[in-house]
Amino acid sequence: MLLTRVSLGLALFATAEQAGAIQRWVFCNQNLWVDQNITNLIALMQRASTAGYTHMLLGDSKFSRLGTMDAHYFQNVNKVKQAATQLHLEIVPAVFPIGYSNDLLFNDPNLIEGMPSATASPGFSPTSPSPSPTEISRI
Repeated sequence: MLLTRVSLGLALFATAEQAGAIQRWVFCNQNLWVDQNITNLIALMQRASTAGYTHMLLGDSKFSRLGTMDAHYFQNVNKVKQAATQLHLEIVPAVFPIGYSNDLLFNDPNLIEGMPSATASPGFSPTSPSPSPTEISRI
């Protein structure tokens, strides 16, 4: 009986050791260009770290257009990165906004794919004048 308990205890200990530390995640979608948002975000990060969170999934619509951001934005990003290092939080950027692809299409809106239409007027294009109500009814 004692041998069974010891074996079971060792098996549970080995399983827990293999599983590693539990990851606890917090999600925040934030505009990192605004200074007040950085203050609020760092306060949230401090609370999360104190509560035992290990990762932060961080989203910002401007992640899809970093080439257009100014130095102020990157200074704010560095503040967040430094706070994460001090608080032992790993930042995981959310960079693929499915369903909200306007951020992804910012660089080239010609990448938009649409359904072909068999009934559209041949002369209708986005640069032509607005279609008449009869043309709209045929589309």
